[in-house]
Amino acid sequence: MSATTQTPPAPPPPAIKEEQPYIDPVRKRHTAKKLLGVLAAWLACWGLLRGTQTLAMPNQETTPLHEWLNQVRDNFQLMAQDNWFFHGVLGGLGAGFNWVVALLQSHLSSVTPDNYRPHRGML
Repeated sequence: MSATTQTPPAPPPPAIKEEQPYIDPVRKRHTAKKLLGVLAAWLACWGLLRGTQTLAMPNQETTPLHEWLNQVRDNFQLMAQDNWFFHGVLGGLGAGFNWVVALLQSHLSSVTPDNYRPHRGML
């Protein structure tokens, strides 16, 4: 008898690991620190400006920025009077939007003969 040697069976192939897409690590946003900074700035401004009228300004005391903004507004209103875009495009869109809103208002708030309550909007 001859001894036959058998080779051991080949090991199974390693499991194929699916390659995952690269995900960039997300940095911390530090939201609490930012909110605390905003609160600190708000409190500092409140402490410094307490008792001061920051919104009230007489009409005669305008700054150059106010005058520029007023000039831009005036020029815009002058151009809008005869501009095709404002009347044709934006005017048409506004009229269409108003029509849709009026239609929805009349439909949703109408009273049916057998029901004294509107369809929606009444608690």
